Amino acid sequence: MHGYSSSEESDDPKRPRPPPASATSTTDKKVKKKKKVPPQQSINHIWKTFQKRTFNKALAILPFDPVPPPVSPERPNELMSAGYERAVEECRRKVKKIIKECRRVNQRYRDPGWDLDWDLKWYKGHCLNRLGATDWSINKATLADSSA
Repeated sequence: MHGYSSSEESDDPKRPRPPPASATSTTDKKVKKKKKVPPQQSINHIWKTFQKRTFNKALAILPFDPVPPPVSPERPNELMSAGYERAVEECRRKVKKIIKECRRVNQRYRDPGWDLDWDLKWYKGHCLNRLGATDWSINKATLADSSA
């Protein structure tokens, strides 16, 4: 019975239902608009992928190094001996700090600008030669020769 619908035909569960007349094509149904999120939430989502929630053991502790007080401009009138004594005291304080740190980490102090062992090992000659003086050649032949 074409064109006529009866209550018997519509109640049949095996029969597929016809699409409603107001429905659009199937391709339009599949396309969904993405839900727009605020910019900060999208940035937070990106950064969460880089963060690790596990905690690791601290391998180094940064030492407390207070900021030294600024130098006052009234020093030009002080005595030379007072300036010398102040410089000596600052130098001794720095050396004690270096000694304390070397003992704490159980390492010997190595000054990269004045290390004879490193200088001879890499054949640089920075410690033996100075500006405007005789240039000592540092190479395997001169180091092996005892008369040089």
